[in-house]
Amino acid sequence: MVEHTKTPWKSSGIVITSGNGSKLVALACDKPDGAFPTELNRANAAFIVRACNVHDELYAALEAAINWRGLDGDGISDPVREQLYAAIAKARGEK
Repeated sequence: MVEHTKTPWKSSGIVITSGNGSKLVALACDKPDGAFPTELNRANAAFIVRACNVHDELYAALEAAINWRGLDGDGISDPVREQLYAAIAKARGEK
């Protein structure tokens, strides 16, 4: 499997670039009337960059929470434990 471009990524308007300035993607979502919602594209690009840049830290924090003393056993309620495991599975690209 090919690895994604290393973070941090940056957004400038609708363009997402890597840390060295290489263009990764330019967003353009259109409407049925053909108009391109520039503000929406900018907001989406910024959201993608924020999510990608924090992904590894959030993943590590979730794993640390599970491995923290008491969370593997009776120290945490089943629904919370299930939520942690589900989030880690999604971050790994699992169901």
